[in-house]
Amino acid sequence: MDEVDPRTALRFVRSVAVLTLDAAGQEAWLGRAFNGTAVAVAELEIEFDEGFALLPSFVARGWLDEAALPALTRLDEHLDAMSGDHNRHLWQVEALATRAEWAQARDLARAALILLV
Repeated sequence: MDEVDPRTALRFVRSVAVLTLDAAGQEAWLGRAFNGTAVAVAELEIEFDEGFALLPSFVARGWLDEAALPALTRLDEHLDAMSGDHNRHLWQVEALATRAEWAQARDLARAALILLV
């Protein structure tokens, strides 16, 4: 997502929506989005991060409401805290259903999504 246009803003909102899905929904989305190939769960964060970097541009253009910034920042901080080699286990498909970190990410994503729609 290097070009700022309404489609990139829409993809960002979609990335937040995907983060709200339950584990089975996230796994299914990853399978559909990547043609059924085995992909790293990290793709959930990658798409969000790409859009989050453009968030000031989305707000400046009036495509997204500035009121969502605190909730989106909390989600970004939570996903960042889940990153790193020491947390590699959190980025396995099984972790989506079993780890409290993913449940919290879903809660944070829901809180942010409400402010985006």
